[in-house]
Amino acid sequence: TGVRVGGCELSSIDSALLFAGAIVAREYFDDPEITELTNRLLGEVDWEWFRNGGTLVSLGWHPEPGTGFSRYRWNKYSEHLLMSFMALGVSARPVEPEYWQSWDRTPLGRYGDYVYLQEPPLFVHQFPHAFLDMRDRRDAHADYFKNSRLATLAQRQMSIDLRHEFPSWSEVLWGLTASDSATGYKAWGGPPRTQRFNALDGTVVPCAAAGSLLFAPAETLAVLHHMRSAHGDRVWKRYGFVDAFNLETGWVNKDVIGIDLGISLVQAENLRTGLIQRLFMQSAEAKLALSKAGLFSTRRDLTEAEAGQVQSLAALAWRSLDKTPSGPGLQLTAVLAALRLGLLTEAGALERAQPLLDASLSTDTEAIAQHAAGLLATRQALPALAQDTTASLEALQWSAIKPGGGKLGDAQRLAVFLQVARGAWPADEWTSLARTTEALGPVHVLTSTLPSALLPGLWLDESEILTGASAAQRGYAWLFEYSPTAPDAFTLALLLDKFPGEVVQRFGWTFDREIEGSADEQAALLIAAANLLTDGGVRAWFQQDPLVKAGRSAIPEFSEAAFGANTSVFAQRELAGRENAPAQRRVVAGRNGTAPSQHDWQTVTGLEFKDSGADVLPGDAPVMMRFAFTWDERALHFHAEVNDTPEGFNVPPQRNRMVELFIDPPMDGLAWLGPRDYQFAFIHSSHFAPDVSGSAREFFNAAESSTSIRETDHGYTVEASIPWSSIGITPRAGLEIGVSPAVVSEGTREWEASLKLNWSYYHESETQARLGVLRLE
Repeated sequence: TGVRVGGCELSSIDSALLFAGAIVAREYFDDPEITELTNRLLGEVDWEWFRNGGTLVSLGWHPEPGTGFSRYRWNKYSEHLLMSFMALGVSARPVEPEYWQSWDRTPLGRYGDYVYLQEPPLFVHQFPHAFLDMRDRRDAHADYFKNSRLATLAQRQMSIDLRHEFPSWSEVLWGLTASDSATGYKAWGGPPRTQRFNALDGTVVPCAAAGSLLFAPAETLAVLHHMRSAHGDRVWKRYGFVDAFNLETGWVNKDVIGIDLGISLVQAENLRTGLIQRLFMQSAEAKLALSKAGLFSTRRDLTEAEAGQVQSLAALAWRSLDKTPSGPGLQLTAVLAALRLGLLTEAGALERAQPLLDASLSTDTEAIAQHAAGLLATRQALPALAQDTTASLEALQWSAIKPGGGKLGDAQRLAVFLQVARGAWPADEWTSLARTTEALGPVHVLTSTLPSALLPGLWLDESEILTGASAAQRGYAWLFEYSPTAPDAFTLALLLDKFPGEVVQRFGWTFDREIEGSADEQAALLIAAANLLTDGGVRAWFQQDPLVKAGRSAIPEFSEAAFGANTSVFAQRELAGRENAPAQRRVVAGRNGTAPSQHDWQTVTGLEFKDSGADVLPGDAPVMMRFAFTWDERALHFHAEVNDTPEGFNVPPQRNRMVELFIDPPMDGLAWLGPRDYQFAFIHSSHFAPDVSGSAREFFNAAESSTSIRETDHGYTVEASIPWSSIGITPRAGLEIGVSPAVVSEGTREWEASLKLNWSYYHESETQARLGVLRLE
């Protein structure tokens, strides 16, 4: 009926799902009435209202007096991918293009070899792709379709790895996403494995596999077929699969949940015919949003007509080079590219290659490296010249290439690689190259020139290492700042290598005329075209050479595949453009249980300590904590005074109030649930669990403590003693350990004030945090 149920919120993401469904219906039926109703609905959407004065859209809104907007916003990767995409193109007042860049691409995590934007329940990854066709597309940050595929495969592997806990789980029985359970609703999933209220218990959710049909068809269909054939008498009912079941306990859910059946049905049809995605993506709203988001095509499987356009471009470049040759290394490689593309016969290639074998007596590092690369590719491409090319390689002026210094982004990295491959230099010469970066439009790249970014990669396969990722980011930046002017030859070569589908679609009509540029540029263009059109082209020949294989084996970076097939993000590691880490705060603990007033008190107040995602609004009650440490041979003593109910402020009586203490004894970074890390909570009051009010607990390892929590006029105090033995520490004067006390005062509803202040807690990565330093005096 559309009647509001249970006082639920007006949800921005659920509204977006409604809008997406309406667009699909309009495109499918092409009916005047449906079109008019859909357009009227979309025309009334007011994204600015839902931003509530902030940059990002709020999660939800309640109409009752004293409620209003959620304090939380869609500020990191989640299912809002669809909503944020639609906000760019839906309504008469869409948001500005910059909106797409304004939310964080976090949390970034790793499971085994899989590196991707992680959110544990699979529905987060699945729902946007029910409508969005993101295959072979990426923005400045990530490939979101690949991201969802990796999330699916990582969960599959995690489930296999957990068979020692849940014996029924296997390659053909796995799947975790938000669902019912024997004890109620759970938003469970992984990686990372969900804990506490969402702790795994062996339950399997069929829509987790069904919703990922598009991402990993073979792996998910195997699960669904097994569920139906082996357990269908229990888990297959009138409407298909039940919502969830647990073979470990025998529990089978009796409820049917439409949203879970819905994602299963939609993704099954997308795998079968692509219908839903096709209808959505053909809409004017989706086309506008696609352009504003900067989601560019990386498609490499060109149509016959598109391939013909690139072939014409290559033929023109070869005609120019045959008249005005490039330097020996590039010219020799261009001959091989022309052979690959059928622009030369093998006899013609032999005729042109032979004089180039010994053409260079250069002592220039870049020229030597390019000539060597051309010779190595020739040794594999033209076996008749193998003996001559080997002799020419040995005769090159290798001694002119000097070790030391240089940047990874420089073209000289090709020479460094070859020297390591020859065994003349240690692999450290590669790893010691400076990895300096610079901002370029919406991305960061290795500091270099465009030719330096491009040329080594014409031979050396850098697609899975930092230099290749940087070159792709450079190409992305050019497309992002796109003007109607066609790219120059070097830029076009880079784009053919990194964004072939996009550049052919945009500029293929210009490929029947010669692109202006030097002989080196023409050679780069020809080689890039051959690499694209002939399954690796010259680059494949180069990679086949034993010397090149030796170099790739010697340099660890090539075996790590940090930006390869199992990675969906483009800005990790050195290209992340990370913020500067804040100063690490320090505190001293006095000895022998002396009164803390004689020692180092630290005050935590103000938004510089804020460690929560909720908005802080005018009129919210401020929160202040001061703390100190003392110690003796038996225990670490923690003293805290909290003021969270100041006079003159309206503070809701029902809220969660506590002090937390994070401890990292080895100071190697606090890892969530780590075996040597600790999170103590000293709980004044808990609205959700009143029975724990006035108590303390340690969440990671159940470490012991004794605690006294006392009420004051405007807050409370905490006196806690943590035995050294419970946290594995032998105390001594001068010892330093990682700590960070935090104070929490949070409402129990999304529109209520919620604030957490953390003394010294910096996220060094998605998996660990750097704490402040406590020194025993």
